[in-house]
Amino acid sequence: VSQSRYIRARRLAIKALKAKFAKKKLGDMSVSDKERVEKILKSRKALIKRLALKMVPRVKKLEKERLS
Repeated sequence: VSQSRYIRARRLAIKALKAKFAKKKLGDMSVSDKERVEKILKSRKALIKRLALKMVPRVKKLEKERLS
């Protein structure tokens, strides 16, 4: 797995999990709610890693579309 693709996939996975745990738009959340979501994500590193590995093909496809 390419390092840059994995990093992009990891960022996508974190973004998806934030949306799932937040249950509303991140911009509309209070600081304490955002901290709560961050705390949940900090304890779920294995889940983030697993999701990122599954998202690498999606990132590859998005890059291919963007660059063509």
